[in-house]
Formats: sequence, C-alpha cells, structure tokens
Amino acid sequence: MKNFVTLCAIVSLLFLSACGGRKAAPVQTVKTNDVNLSCQQIELELISNNDQIKRLLQEHGKTVGNNVGIGALSLLLFPPMLLAMDLKGAAKQEANAYIGRNRNLVNVANQKACRFNTIDLEEATREFSLKNGNFKKAKPHRGPPA
Repeated sequence: MKNFVTLCAIVSLLFLSACGGRKAAPVQTVKTNDVNLSCQQIELELISNNDQIKRLLQEHGKTVGNNVGIGALSLLLFPPMLLAMDLKGAAKQEANAYIGRNRNLVNVANQKACRFNTIDLEEATREFSLKNGNFKKAKPHRGPPA
C-alpha cells in the first residue's frame, strides 16, 4: 500500500510538472513570399508584429510575476508546487521571433526603398530586455566599439 501511495504521488508530480508553461510557437523569420510583398503589406505586417511583440512581452512579465509568487508559496507551504513554474519562456521566444521577422521585413523594405509614415523602423527591430521586473528597450547593437 505504501508503494502504491508513493507511485501515485510521483505520477501526480509528473503530471503537475507538465503544466509548467506552454510550448513556444515562434513565427518564421523569413518566408518565401517576402520578396513579393508590397510596401503597404510590409508596413501592415510590421504594425501587426509590433502589437504581438507588446502583447507577448506583457505575457512574459506576468509569467515572471507568477513564477515569483509560486516560488515563494512553494517554499513556505508546498515545495512540489515548484514544478508548476513556467520556465519555458514561450512568450519571450515568440517575441524574439517576431523581432527577427521584423528585421527581415525591414531589409526587404530597404531593398524596395519603401517609405513608412506610421511606423518607426528602429523601434520595430529593437530588442527588449527584462531588468528588475520591467521591460526596457535595449539599446540597438551598433557593432564593435571603435
């Protein structure tokens, strides 16, 4: 009987650990049809991608906050709860994929000499970093120092 209870507890913990976050589904950075996109289509996709990036970064911030809460509660009340933490970082991976997609679209737009009025291209391709629980825009990489 004791072995059965132990086995049930182990199986339960394995099921609980499977709930620890969702699997990332990043977008393709480069698509075969990119060269055929018009400037207007590129601009619309950049705007849509930026909205997705903002949403995903907010989701990542909430996930970090939830992980802190779960970690504190698990240390105080029920240590196996640590297995429910979301350590996969799906939202951040997806946001980075959208940023990579934007970089590719900006390259295509530059090749076509597109001009945009409603979107800042530097903003669309800037990476984000998490500092002290707040998202701050990382400075764009300018290459090695001179």
